[in-house]
Amino acid sequence: ARGTPLWMAPEVMMGQKFNEKCDVYSFGIILWQIITRLEPFQHHTDFREFRNCVCKKNERPPIPADTMPSFASLIKLCWQGK
Repeated sequence: ARGTPLWMAPEVMMGQKFNEKCDVYSFGIILWQIITRLEPFQHHTDFREFRNCVCKKNERPPIPADTMPSFASLIKLCWQGK
């Protein structure tokens, strides 16, 4: 699997089987970027820690409280996974 880790679905980072649903996760990260104008996971500086938090602890970027509810819901659906 190839890609940029900040936008990569957990299944891809962990080397598991994956399909087009992983693109939906990445789309959710892009939607989050559109509303925040930030790079995701800026607080992580160590790749192993980042991967552990995203893959094992299910960490996702925080959705701002003032996000339109339907947009926030769409982002959360993208990150729902299987």
